[in-house]
Amino acid sequence: MPRINSYYTSIIRLGFPIMIGQLGMIVLGFADTMMVGHYSTDALASASFVNNVIALPILIMIGFSNGLTPIIASLYARGEHDKMSANLYNAGILNLSIGLLLTACAYIVYANLHLMGQPEDILNITRDYFFINMIGLPIVAITNVQRQFFDSIGKVKISMWMMTTGNLLNIVFNYLLIFGKFGFPELGLTGAGISTIGSRVVVMTGFFIIMTCKSPYSIHTKAAFNSNINKAHLRVIFNTSAPLAIQSGFEMLFFSFCGIMMGWLGKIEMAAYQILIILSQLGFTIYLSYAAGMSIRISQAMGLNNIKDMEESTRCGLRIVLCIAVISSMVFIFMGRPIIYCFTSDSAVMSVAIAMIAPLVVYQFADATQITMCNALRGIAYVKPMAYIAILSYCIINLPVAYLFGFTFGWGSTGIIYSFSVGLVFASILYGYFYKRCMRNMKNGEQ
Repeated sequence: MPRINSYYTSIIRLGFPIMIGQLGMIVLGFADTMMVGHYSTDALASASFVNNVIALPILIMIGFSNGLTPIIASLYARGEHDKMSANLYNAGILNLSIGLLLTACAYIVYANLHLMGQPEDILNITRDYFFINMIGLPIVAITNVQRQFFDSIGKVKISMWMMTTGNLLNIVFNYLLIFGKFGFPELGLTGAGISTIGSRVVVMTGFFIIMTCKSPYSIHTKAAFNSNINKAHLRVIFNTSAPLAIQSGFEMLFFSFCGIMMGWLGKIEMAAYQILIILSQLGFTIYLSYAAGMSIRISQAMGLNNIKDMEESTRCGLRIVLCIAVISSMVFIFMGRPIIYCFTSDSAVMSVAIAMIAPLVVYQFADATQITMCNALRGIAYVKPMAYIAILSYCIINLPVAYLFGFTFGWGSTGIIYSFSVGLVFASILYGYFYKRCMRNMKNGEQ
């Protein structure tokens, strides 16, 4: 029993600081949405559309940077610090290139916003908010690499404090710039965008200062800057990162397209969907945090070729996340209504958002399971199936089901939310299958 408890303790110690940093993002989302929602319903609807669209490249970049975790964590466990620095440099180059490419893609969307079927009366403020978020994408790419470096070597508290600081600054400047307080101009939704990009610059700069000025991290950073572009390293990083980026991208593509479908129903549904997404992120973020902690432990065990530790870490991680899913469901059931009331005073938006709570609760356990098994595959660097699973589960299966439930069956916004369970269940089953198959092959010496 003491040995088993050590797995739980290790995963919780890794996952908790990640959770605090991630929850800071949720609190930020809460604050953004509450402030924008109380500024105007039009601003809330615009924020819903832009945040759901911009979330796609952001999630792709986060997924791509996640490919660094099994590489750095395994090298760190083996003490191969020179290779860590070289991979850090090449990962930075590769991730920044992806960030710039996605910024170019986002610009194409920006130039064609008028063709996306959104309400005409909110198009102008939507354009401004979209542009500000778009130009901040390369900053997100760089920050992701910095954060993955610290998380991979187990220094998750550094990421926690940096993200928390950035989020607090964002909340303060949101208040000042949205409403024009203490002599600042009243910029509405545009002010929220300026605050967001400013806080991202602060976080990136803070990470850079720690990495270059504080020992022992400065050793790796200086070595990284003295490294050269290495095709072999780029190839390994890309092959590990690309499937994760595709997996994250297609999963987010589904949720983003559902946001567009909500726009087809009307701006009330769009605004309610933005509130629901913030609520759903409460559960997802906590699941992801502890699953990421589990993934770090699995990667370090893999670096030492300790299969028993890898398997036990996965089992304990899944149990932790499923227990959290129970708690999340209770929060949504008993606290969903009061939380929704914090976001808007519009009775129509409240009514639609409250109706979405039931389908939100329905998919929690499938969501918890799929994110855990996804991170187990990431931990063992067996990521190739993840891209195909995401395309199958979320696009080929779930998108038609969302349209079927929402429009063909006439269930509207709640039907679209109920459809989430379908793709998540498929993904959970397939991630679990490939994880078990890979572990069986490792035991048999086939990998």
